[in-house]
Amino acid sequence: MSETKEITPKIVAELLAEAVPEGLKLIDIEKRLDVSRRHRPDIKAALADLREAQQARQGREGRWFSRSKTAGDAPAQGERRVGGRLRVFPSGRAEALPDDGGRAVRIRAEDLGPALDSDQVIVDCWTDWNGPRGRVIEVTERGRRRVTGLITGSQSAQAWTLEPDDPRLGARISLDSLGNAAVGESVVAQITVYPDQLGGEVRAKVTHRLGDPADPRGEVQKLLIMEEIEEEHGADVLAEIAGLPQSLSEKDRSGRQDLRDLPFFTIDPGDARDFDDAVCVDQRARGWCLHVAVADVSHYVRAGSTTDGCAAGRALSVYLPDRAIHMLPEPLSTGICSLAPRTDRLAMVVRMMVDDRGAVSEEAVMPAVIRSRERLDYEGVAEVLAGKHDREGASDAWRPEIDRLTDVADALHRARIARGGLDFDLPQAKVVLDEDNPLSVRDVRRSKPSPFIAHAYRLIEECMVAANEAVGRFCASRQLQVLWRIHETPRSERFSELITLVRGLGVRVKRVSKPEPQAFQRLLESIQGHRAEESLAIAMLRCLSQASYSAQNHGHFALAAPAYLHFTSPIRRYPDLITHRVVKLALAAETDFPGDDPAPAPTKAQVTQIAAQCSETERRAVTVERGVVDMYRAFVMREHVGDVFEAKVTAVASFGLFVQLASPFVEGLLKREGLGSDRWDLSEDGGALVGRRTGMRYVLGSQVKVRLKDVSVVRRQITFELADPPAAPSRNSWPRSKGKKGSKGAKTQNRRSGKRRGGRRR
Repeated sequence: MSETKEITPKIVAELLAEAVPEGLKLIDIEKRLDVSRRHRPDIKAALADLREAQQARQGREGRWFSRSKTAGDAPAQGERRVGGRLRVFPSGRAEALPDDGGRAVRIRAEDLGPALDSDQVIVDCWTDWNGPRGRVIEVTERGRRRVTGLITGSQSAQAWTLEPDDPRLGARISLDSLGNAAVGESVVAQITVYPDQLGGEVRAKVTHRLGDPADPRGEVQKLLIMEEIEEEHGADVLAEIAGLPQSLSEKDRSGRQDLRDLPFFTIDPGDARDFDDAVCVDQRARGWCLHVAVADVSHYVRAGSTTDGCAAGRALSVYLPDRAIHMLPEPLSTGICSLAPRTDRLAMVVRMMVDDRGAVSEEAVMPAVIRSRERLDYEGVAEVLAGKHDREGASDAWRPEIDRLTDVADALHRARIARGGLDFDLPQAKVVLDEDNPLSVRDVRRSKPSPFIAHAYRLIEECMVAANEAVGRFCASRQLQVLWRIHETPRSERFSELITLVRGLGVRVKRVSKPEPQAFQRLLESIQGHRAEESLAIAMLRCLSQASYSAQNHGHFALAAPAYLHFTSPIRRYPDLITHRVVKLALAAETDFPGDDPAPAPTKAQVTQIAAQCSETERRAVTVERGVVDMYRAFVMREHVGDVFEAKVTAVASFGLFVQLASPFVEGLLKREGLGSDRWDLSEDGGALVGRRTGMRYVLGSQVKVRLKDVSVVRRQITFELADPPAAPSRNSWPRSKGKKGSKGAKTQNRRSGKRRGGRRR
């Protein structure tokens, strides 16, 4: 090593500039300078000079990074360019989520240029002491075409603006015209002019008048319009299906198995109007013969028809508290396609032999004609399972069939759990509306069915999962081009964070390994009975990837199924309809079934496109369904501002706590500043907020008394504060350092002491 080299700030600055974006530790600088530890004081002095001149900053793990002289400029070296989706926060700062899945790039408000929230952008980025940072240099695609808000301005002066509901859009938007709307009303507007520079003008024109902003029906319409979900079917669709027969012909029955002598029955909610699946169970010497019949929608909705195009665009039915928005028009879904009782119907039937261990064999898929014998509902089946006879009805008369169905479903369930299948039993929010007054919401209740109702649901669910898997194996063995329902393995780092969280709450986790279904199953077993059981189960769900559709079979992680697709709900889901068509084409090639669709099987490119569209449409439907429930939750809480509630902490973040009330069953945010005058850090395990001065800890499952601070129906936000925040200790009671009072070392020691008490800061 050279021991005579002069170490100057300029030399060290050049080294740091070359090291972007990873930064350098002191030992790295020594190696690059080829000097020993004797020169470390000189290196530290040079770094101190660079920091004083704002040319260097120290980050995590003691790494030093090059820093420009002006906060808005990138370093001369090490700059790179990435594309990504922009996410703007209400504070004005933003981040770009790179398309390549890399770390989010922080962007200051003054570096956004003409970009708006949700835009696709190109960013010049670099790494500073706190990770990737950048500035927008180009907008490649606008993320928003529509915006919702409240009209403000002067009617007489014809100068109107739109105050956006979404605070991430920043300033008000100029309106070209109001259409039939008026000042003070809620509307949806289409953006006509985007900004061409930072702070540039945004203009829009009103496309949908929603009326009184206090009317929850307008908020529902907002969500539907923004996610482009149409309620009514077009006249062309209704005209196309108007001529469909409502009974079967001999041609319809051609080449199909006649299974009308089998005692099929349906089990659905009490208010169901369409029935797309029926079951039949026959006791055999080695177990049971299970038939699952599914409505043959593809016989009536042909590929390339107007109705098919409409169904493809909708992709699935959407269910809201006050209505259902059906994928297919009612004359189909509740008419000829529905497996109504005591009526001949076309069906695709999956036959399976199931033994007492739940093993499935002798699978067959066949086009058939069936005749459902009875329509049962979950409530009636639950009463039979509970041994009650209080209610007269068909369910009790079907006790032998229900008993056989229970045996086979329980065997299938045990087998699925044994291989690693996951079962999450979490409550849902049930919105209770006033039937006489659309402006009144009676309640939002915690909806968790009784064990017998849950068991009744599981009877059908297990049979449907088994049928979907059987058809999946049928398609995989023939290498058919279908839409697979995939649920990929979660990332290892997310699984590790989950394990850390669970252990941090005192849960003993045995045999923790790589993320696999059995490991998650052991976690579910470990958290049973814990005070934060539901919150931890939700954290586990968030750790999992989102299920989607794909032309490639990657298996289904949560079901521990190597080949899984959707087959059993073609009335409600478009991917099931595609599966029926592909399977029937394969059967037509292998059997004497003539088939009913002249269209060829879809290509892999077509399936890939349909899969992407269905996955995106499903995401939008989930956004609407959750958004409507959250809106009604906020609507219920409007009259309770200032009221005090007992709440439970359900999630912890660096910016605060998410808390849940038992009644009404709502969730809201308890911001960090609402926790009192202490300063709060996120704990190492991510499961608690810890006060630096008081040492107070708020963890998952903690019971807190909160006061409702604010409610925004349009933003679907509920904000709380502590009803009795702890008093902050006097400055004299804060942890003291061992250094000299007022010295730089003392300040550093105080910070370190606070860090130990409060956990690692994030």
